[in-house]
Amino acid sequence: MPVRYILLAFFLCSAWSANAIELPPVFGNSMVLQRGQPVPVWGKAAAGAEICVSFAKQEKHATADSSGHWQVMLDSLEASAGGAMLTIREDSKSKISELKFSDVVVGEVWLCSGQSNMRFMLKQATGGAEEVRNSSAFNLRLLNFTGALKDGVTATNYFSTPGWQVCGPKTAADFSAVAYFFGKKLHRELGVPVGLIWNAVGGAPIEAFLPEQLFSNDAELRERTANWLGNQKYPHWCRERAKQESAKLRGASFHPFAPSALHEAGFAPVEPFAIRGVLWYQGESNATDTPESPALDPAPYEKMFRLLVTDWRKTWNNPSMPVYFVQLPSLNRDWGKFREVQAKLADEIPNCGMAVTFDLGEPTNVHPPNKKPVGERLAELAVRNILEE
Repeated sequence: MPVRYILLAFFLCSAWSANAIELPPVFGNSMVLQRGQPVPVWGKAAAGAEICVSFAKQEKHATADSSGHWQVMLDSLEASAGGAMLTIREDSKSKISELKFSDVVVGEVWLCSGQSNMRFMLKQATGGAEEVRNSSAFNLRLLNFTGALKDGVTATNYFSTPGWQVCGPKTAADFSAVAYFFGKKLHRELGVPVGLIWNAVGGAPIEAFLPEQLFSNDAELRERTANWLGNQKYPHWCRERAKQESAKLRGASFHPFAPSALHEAGFAPVEPFAIRGVLWYQGESNATDTPESPALDPAPYEKMFRLLVTDWRKTWNNPSMPVYFVQLPSLNRDWGKFREVQAKLADEIPNCGMAVTFDLGEPTNVHPPNKKPVGERLAELAVRNILEE
């Protein structure tokens, strides 16, 4: 079994061991490190162990604290398409051990999140079969976090991942279509490797992606999310689906639609891995309760989206980190007010852009398959911003 799978199993079960160096699942063979900014590398080892991280002629040192946690910061890196080795060495009283990740490149790294239209796979998209056949022509690296509800599910085992994979017919087919087309255009325009981290969950409301402390610190949001399964202010469709799914599980108090659930399960394992920015395709679950119902008040969503962007930028210590999101496409639902709020957010939040898609939807299909122009419009926003820096 590959070393990265063993490490991932240990991490997701929270079974940190004093007998080996362990890193979160965002590290692995064939990964992409973000160019042009400091790159944190962190993990766990024996308490008091001396840690040495080596990459690209850099050597950084740290000492594991009493709980075994450690972190180093690599200096800003130049883009590099040639795979190199990242080495982590542990020197403790009882042993010397070493962990190596091969074929590590440097380029652009983007977090791709949201709900089902970001979860929509390349093999399902218009022209997807041809794209899958030709997908190895582009220097893309893919990290697919897939969520699964099962008996005993928790925030630490909801997502699983095979680790970083080089883009090709065997890996691209089941990856996000929007993210793939974004990455393909970004690679073509910039000529550097592109890494895509994908952790979208179909149907998820924005509340699930926000950290719990934001609800604790805001009376309006506390009222909206308290006792969420029976709370009339929480998105109706999400509550009903969660009740149906949870009733089939044994020993599971976790559901991905719950407040903060996906922040804990999907963002925490990624933070603070160096990224350029975030792609966001979400909103359907917060725009209307059912296909026939009138529009929901978009004001709470506006507030939560602003908080989400602020939290991302604080977490990654980058006040101007790019965040690009997708306008809800045309559909025979009452989404007009929601789109107005989306346009307002794009206009008012610095370095936050919206890919217009009103012309790309289908009247009766909430998952329009024409995802290529969606990803490419997001890429145009990103390229313009990067080249202007």
